[in-house]
Amino acid sequence: MARAEYMATLSEQEWTMLEHDLSLSPRQLEIVRLISQGMSNKQIAWQLRISFGTVRTHVERLFHKCDVNDRLELLAQVYVRLHKHWQNRELPPSQRETGTDYDHSLWTQP
Repeated sequence: MARAEYMATLSEQEWTMLEHDLSLSPRQLEIVRLISQGMSNKQIAWQLRISFGTVRTHVERLFHKCDVNDRLELLAQVYVRLHKHWQNRELPPSQRETGTDYDHSLWTQP
């Protein structure tokens, strides 16, 4: 599944997790959602009934907050955060904190 298609299927819980994980305001999260749908700044402005300049300011602040340079990097950052979240969620509790996805005991000698 392509990233854009994957992001279109995110649940409200996943979007809320992203909002907290990336420290986004509700409006910034809304703009990320619209960017993930492939909307331009003009389309976002029309959809949210705000000015083009306001959207541009929100997008610039999003880039700065997420330490990215463009929309593709922003969506990649969101995708990576989601992937890490789900990867950690599926790991046993003992491995969640270390972030490893394999059993170290298999590599140690008795």
